[in-house]
Amino acid sequence: ALIEGDEEDEGVLLYYKYTDTEVESLGGREGLRRWYEDTCGAKGLVGRVRVARDGINATLGGTMAKLRLHCVELAGFEGFEGIDYKLARSPGSLNEAVEVESGFDQLSVQLTEEVVSLGPRAVGVHCEKGGKHLKPLDFHRMLSEADGEEEVVLIDVRNVYESRIGNFQCDGVETLLPATRTFNQFPRWVDSVENDLRDKKIMMYCTGGVRCEKASAYIKSKGPAFSNCFQLSGGIQRYLEAFPDDGGYFRGKNFVFDSRSSVPPERHGGAIISKCASCGRLHDDYGQRVRCDYCRLLLLLCPACLEEAGDADTKRYCEVCRAGSVGPADALGALGGLRLLCLHGFRQTAKSFRGRTAALRKRMKTVGFEYLDAPFTMDAAASGGA
Repeated sequence: ALIEGDEEDEGVLLYYKYTDTEVESLGGREGLRRWYEDTCGAKGLVGRVRVARDGINATLGGTMAKLRLHCVELAGFEGFEGIDYKLARSPGSLNEAVEVESGFDQLSVQLTEEVVSLGPRAVGVHCEKGGKHLKPLDFHRMLSEADGEEEVVLIDVRNVYESRIGNFQCDGVETLLPATRTFNQFPRWVDSVENDLRDKKIMMYCTGGVRCEKASAYIKSKGPAFSNCFQLSGGIQRYLEAFPDDGGYFRGKNFVFDSRSSVPPERHGGAIISKCASCGRLHDDYGQRVRCDYCRLLLLLCPACLEEAGDADTKRYCEVCRAGSVGPADALGALGGLRLLCLHGFRQTAKSFRGRTAALRKRMKTVGFEYLDAPFTMDAAASGGA
């Protein structure tokens, strides 16, 4: 059921569906992409939609009324029934930088190969063979009843910058937080801890559920010793809705891929469990969009350290680069990192060009992109007068 609220309130809608996207009535997958562009654009919705060969994945913003109408329209297509629409009111963008980086300054609808990609190690893995879905209350109960007789491990399927500010913590249950930068590094991490997962009850969670579908299927593909696998249905978002007062076993804030940046339990501010990468003081605000100087991963830097960071020679590194737990992000990092100067075309701006290259930036996380607004000027002396 969708959350009731004032029709003109701003909201954020998350959903996914693994299904055949070759919608015959729309002329196939490209027709579905155009349908999204036309109908969402007409409603003034913003955000990102992936129209993949194996399904759809959307994060959209707009008024509650327009988002509800979108859900009703999508449900009219065959194969798109039964979607878990996660609709919540939004306090608005954290700031302009977060709005732009999250893609909530425009609407982007892309054709992709997969809803989410686990990379080449997971070729042939299908979500239909994933772990059993547990509703939030059942997931909570299973954690509560973990008594040590049966070994239970809880896996956070998300990336390190997400789990850094919020994760599940339950006495008697080991929570594993993979130090991954991207989802396609998850299979490599699983392979490295395979013996630690064998013959155990494996529970897992992510933001809204879409990544657990593939991640649990990959773990189960390891064989019968990994078949006792469960995933949190609806992800952290549904769990926090079920435990709005204290967040249940979830501590901290839920990192989200929209202009809000993070979300605490509804009636609880959310404990700060993360620290500034520089001084170690408690801090969990990604609003300044500070990044690792090596791999470009999001970093937490408190206001005091950010103010002191005026020295261009000061380098800041994420915990993954410092520990080398996933491996070097790119050989170019040793040379100080590759940076691309991006100059927009006619009738564009730096902001719009940045939005149009969002997918490229996501794939090239080790590269720094610098965007300039026209008119472009260059010092003739510095350029050799050419």
